[in-house]
Amino acid sequence: MRPMHTLPRYLFRTALFPTVAAMVIMLSLVWLLQSLRFLDFVINKGLGLATFLQLTGLLVPSLLTVILPLAVFAGVAYSFKYLADESELTALFATGWSRIWTLTPALLFALLMVAAGYGLHMALLPTSTTAFKNLQYNIRSGQSDLLLEPGTFNQLGNGLMVYVGKRTGPTAFNTLLVHDTRDPSASTTWTAESGQLTLQNGSPRLILNNGQQQKVTATRVETLSFTANNLDLTSSLTPLEIAPRTPELEEYGFAALWHGTGATTPKRKQEMRAEAVRRLLWPLAPLPLVIWAGGWLLRVPGRQSGTLKSLAIASAGAIAYVALMMGLRGAAESNTAILYAQWLLPLAFITFGIVQLRGIRHG
Repeated sequence: MRPMHTLPRYLFRTALFPTVAAMVIMLSLVWLLQSLRFLDFVINKGLGLATFLQLTGLLVPSLLTVILPLAVFAGVAYSFKYLADESELTALFATGWSRIWTLTPALLFALLMVAAGYGLHMALLPTSTTAFKNLQYNIRSGQSDLLLEPGTFNQLGNGLMVYVGKRTGPTAFNTLLVHDTRDPSASTTWTAESGQLTLQNGSPRLILNNGQQQKVTATRVETLSFTANNLDLTSSLTPLEIAPRTPELEEYGFAALWHGTGATTPKRKQEMRAEAVRRLLWPLAPLPLVIWAGGWLLRVPGRQSGTLKSLAIASAGAIAYVALMMGLRGAAESNTAILYAQWLLPLAFITFGIVQLRGIRHG
């Protein structure tokens, strides 16, 4: 039996290490699945590896907001099952160590994760989401190297076709051919030795170097040579591609969300308030999930199958908690009663867990 003063530290460690492992595993799997959405940009459209890693790395805080509560539950549940399977719970309870005291180190760990969750939701999430959306917008608006794909005829909106032979830099190409039919009365074709994408005053432009321009009208064909030609791409892009970006709810600070800053309709204000409540409520999830796990797993079953059954029930409840929180968030955006009633969910899990702990009998 371990000395009494080392027990809380030992119980804390048994929850910490499995939680970190669960978080790393879940985050890696989910990040990999999310990254597959952008893999085509690297393979077929020339997105640089550094930009790819930056884009997908900015997803990590938003993924952690969902993964953190589940990882804490998984780590604590595993530690309780380990203690039960190794008969350490039996030894603890035989010395008079109560189930509440056994749960206390896990509760302290849960409170630390709650504090980390608030830091994640209040500070890191808005910053990373804004950076991600800005980078994504720059890619779609033509500020990045994704607008033109080498070796392919790229259709840019209606009436503009661009072919580039080879990429020589992030936004630089050689052997270009541009066919412009945006003017119904005359079609124009440019050929150039090299070219580069730029963004001037918010408008994407293609700079052509050392080439020829051929303009065909109903009556004649005009040909001229140039050393540099500035081709505006704005009119070939859809309004969605070049319109100023509207910030999403995750990008706002908490105060702006709570007061509905910038909301132009009651619906938008309700959505902002729902996001503010979510940032208050969601980081608390580790606390009810740990108490819920303790209620089911801090017992000494007669058979190992009893521990597995309790673990299955506790896990199903934790998954249901996360699923309900996600569902209530969507419903709260249109229903004020649900907006505040969702606070009952963590209270219910905490209450049930405490009842379970107090109702467990020795033996």
